Amino acid sequence: MKKELILSMCLFAALLHAQPCDVRGDFRETSSTSPARGWDLGRQPVFLPLPKYEREILDGKVVLTFTDITARDGFTCNSYVKIPAKAGDVIRVTARVKGVGGAWFALHLYNAKQAWIGGLPRQARPLAPEWQTLTVDLPVANPPKGKEPAAAVSLSFGAPRDADLSICNLQVVRVAKPAEPAVPPAK
Repeated sequence: MKKELILSMCLFAALLHAQPCDVRGDFRETSSTSPARGWDLGRQPVFLPLPKYEREILDGKVVLTFTDITARDGFTCNSYVKIPAKAGDVIRVTARVKGVGGAWFALHLYNAKQAWIGGLPRQARPLAPEWQTLTVDLPVANPPKGKEPAAAVSLSFGAPRDADLSICNLQVVRVAKPAEPAVPPAK
């Protein structure tokens, strides 16, 4: 009983620090130049040629399906939405996915002036041919020494070469790092 109470209190405290973030992960708004409004395919040489992609409606949700992923490093789809975040926060990504091979999620870091200051390592997950709900926690860290601390992040997702990825209902929650407890002055 005592353990359940403590666990419940910890979960409640964590929820107090959780903030949903709209990254346009419903993919409803169309764009003539990208898979969905607010998202763009990476066009760096390692991601060329770009994959093919389609939009379809399945059970009322917009599904983006990426195929013919032949670039050396697969593909990346980057969100334009910057999420206020600092080192110690966690960006929790949940999405419905299916496919062949794997998929990954990663964060780009921005300083207080909203200038790009680096990226964090990808978190890769295997895909299955049937729909599954995938949850990935992406910890926010500061870039290497010599750069300003992170003040915001943006999300990217992608898949490696020869994979196929279908994704929908992408949701993001920022879990803020709890404030440090005040330390009483030494007597």
